[in-house]
Amino acid sequence: MIVEFIIVLVPNLFMLSVNFHCWLKRGMLSSVDLIIVGLAFSSIIYGSVNCIITIILLFSPGMSSVTFIVSTCCSLFAFYSNAWLVTCLCFYFYVKIINFEHRFLSWLKMKIDTLVPWMILAAEVFSIFSSLLYTFTCIGVNIVNSTASYMTNQTPGYISNTFCDKGYEIINFYIPILIATVATGHIIVSLYKHTHRMGHNMGDGGGTSLEVHKRAARTLSSIVIYYIIIFGLELCFTFSQISKGYILEVFLNLLTPIFIFVQSVILILGNNRLLQKCVKILNTFKGKT
Repeated sequence: MIVEFIIVLVPNLFMLSVNFHCWLKRGMLSSVDLIIVGLAFSSIIYGSVNCIITIILLFSPGMSSVTFIVSTCCSLFAFYSNAWLVTCLCFYFYVKIINFEHRFLSWLKMKIDTLVPWMILAAEVFSIFSSLLYTFTCIGVNIVNSTASYMTNQTPGYISNTFCDKGYEIINFYIPILIATVATGHIIVSLYKHTHRMGHNMGDGGGTSLEVHKRAARTLSSIVIYYIIIFGLELCFTFSQISKGYILEVFLNLLTPIFIFVQSVILILGNNRLLQKCVKILNTFKGKT
C-alpha cells in the first residue's frame, strides 16, 4: 500500500499542485497543462480509491463483491482515461505543429485551444461510462462465493467474458494508441523535414519554437513507445498459459500503478515548468540533508 501510494499519488499530486499554483497566479492554464491536470486527476482517483480499499481490508480481511467492483472499475477508469487523454495530447500537438491547407483543418488549428477542455471532458465521461459498463456487463462476480469469501477471508471469484474483454480493449486502448502513434509519427516526420529545410536554407536548426516542438515530440514519442510496450505485455498475458480468471486481476493490480508512475515521470521530464519545480524541490531537500 505504501509503495503504491508513493508511485501513484506523489508524482500526480505534484503535477496537480504545480498547475494549481500556476492557475492561482495567472488565472488560467495552457491547453497542455489542462490535459496534464486531467491525467493527474484520473491517476489520483485510482491511487486514492485503492489506498482506501487497502486500509479497509486491513481492518476487515477479505474482499466483498462491492469492494472488488469498485476497485476494478477505478483501475479501468484510470487506464482508459489515461489512454484517451494521452491521445488528446498527441492530437493537440499534431494540430498545433502541422501546417494544413484544408480549410476545416486550418479552422481547427485556430480553435484547438478552445476545444481542448471539451476534449478532456469527453474523454473522462467516456472513460467513466466504459469502465462502469465493462464492470457490470463483462465481469460476473460470483455473489454467493463473494459472501462466503467475505466470511472466510478469501477473495471473491469472477467470470470474465473474453470476447467482451477484447471489445473494450480495442475501443479504449488499441484505437486511442493507434491514433496517438499515427499523430506522433506525423509530427516527427514533419519536424524532421522542417529542421532539414531550415538547416539547409539558414545554416541552423531553427528557433525557440522549433525546440519546444522537438521537446514535445520527444515526450510524445516516449509515451507512445511506453504504451506500445504495455500493449505487448497485455498481449503476453492474454496468450499465456495463465488461468483466464486471473489475467485481468494480475494486469490491473500489478501493472497499472507502474504504468501510471512511469507516465507521470515522462510528463514531468517533458514539461519545462514541472521539471524546474521538481529540480528545485530536490535541491531543497538535498540542501537540508
